[in-house]
Amino acid sequence: MPTTRLHPPNPRDEVDDIRVDFAKCFGSPHGQRVLAHLEKRYFVHAPIITVAQDGTGRIDPERVIYCEAQRAVILDIARSASLGADGEKLPDKGEE
Repeated sequence: MPTTRLHPPNPRDEVDDIRVDFAKCFGSPHGQRVLAHLEKRYFVHAPIITVAQDGTGRIDPERVIYCEAQRAVILDIARSASLGADGEKLPDKGEE
């Protein structure tokens, strides 16, 4: 018989569960290799400066923003995987 919920699901529990999923995906040797590849491919550990293709030699700010957004996604994956592996939970509202 299904249980009836008295309270709506806590979104923090969902985030904690997702972190554990990230840890399971990227915690294995295969996952670590994939994450290392993504970090290298999207310049996680290197500065991103891209020059405009118009031959002027100027820095292309739109391309820099685009590359930084890619880099931010990879950093978020790595952070979520690390937090999930550590079993760290989000703080309750009163603890933030």
